[in-house]
Amino acid sequence: MRKHIYLFFIITLVGCSNTEEVIEQSAEEKLLLVNNFIKEEKYLEAIEELKILRIQYPASSFADSVQFMIAECRFFREEYLLASGEYDQLIMNMPTSNFANNAKYKKALSYFFISPKSSLDQKYTLQAIDNFQLFLETATADSNSRLAENHILELNNKLAKKIYESAEIYSVMGFNKAATIYYNLVLDKFPDSEIAELSQIKKIKILIKRKQFENAEREVSYFKEKYPNSKYGTEANDYTETIFNLKKDVK
Repeated sequence: MRKHIYLFFIITLVGCSNTEEVIEQSAEEKLLLVNNFIKEEKYLEAIEELKILRIQYPASSFADSVQFMIAECRFFREEYLLASGEYDQLIMNMPTSNFANNAKYKKALSYFFISPKSSLDQKYTLQAIDNFQLFLETATADSNSRLAENHILELNNKLAKKIYESAEIYSVMGFNKAATIYYNLVLDKFPDSEIAELSQIKKIKILIKRKQFENAEREVSYFKEKYPNSKYGTEANDYTETIFNLKKDVK
């Protein structure tokens, strides 16, 4: 319901605009028709009317409103790739528009919604992160800034999980060196991700398997320092004892 009120508000602003002395009756009628279509969730019909307005009045005071509404209609239809393209047209062609910051956020959000689960290709995840960061660079005081930051955190967790899953595959296959490399990637690239603690624990386990006891000891110490209240704390203590016993056996 809120999306309908929001778009109606845009159209009302257009109808009352005094930037141009008079909006031609045909344009005003189309805007009212668009408003009705949107209220009835007839987004394709609204898009067709808006496209006509975009062609007929490319330099009007309401051109940015028309462009933004086309993008919003695509977004409401969950046509996120098409929506991102429409938002981008506004961002590129009308950078000073009052809708520009919102378009940047919604473009990023479009990619966010098509970001797949961690096991699949993460192209759209990366595009979502890039676009949220671009939005934050130019809209630090925007009401959507906190949401953008939270979305970036969620997306980074997904990327970290994908790398972690690769490490687990190598570990199961017995390729311990390769597994260590991927656990390190999680820790280096996403040290604050949800999966970082577990990656650190799994890395210690692999180092013990590879009989790299000195490295394992250092990693246990680092783990206890970085995650003093970790739910894996007991496991870390067990590894300390295991390393001690194995080193003793080697001697």
